[in-house]
Amino acid sequence: MAVQHGKDAYDGSLVDRMVDAAVSNRLSIPATLNSPPAWAVAPGQQPVAGRPAAPATFGRFAGEVAAHFRGRISAYEIWNEPNAAAFFAPAPDPAGFVDLLKAAYPAV
Repeated sequence: MAVQHGKDAYDGSLVDRMVDAAVSNRLSIPATLNSPPAWAVAPGQQPVAGRPAAPATFGRFAGEVAAHFRGRISAYEIWNEPNAAAFFAPAPDPAGFVDLLKAAYPAV
């Protein structure tokens, strides 16, 4: 979701419109939470492909997303293909991914 452009700057209007349209058509919506913005990516990593610098920050974001979309999103996937360097740069990191899960799961 491309909704957080700054630490405290959210703009979910595009995603809200898509989610509301799907809900109005009785579609179930699974969401994938991944791809941190430039300010939240690990040092030396590119936005989108890099992993988050801080699992706790990602967890808070996941919780805020879940609260915002409560009742409209049917399920959340934490990250997309964390086993591939193209999506979890600089390289797959099972322990780092587990840290993200530990931060995001209770928040969602």
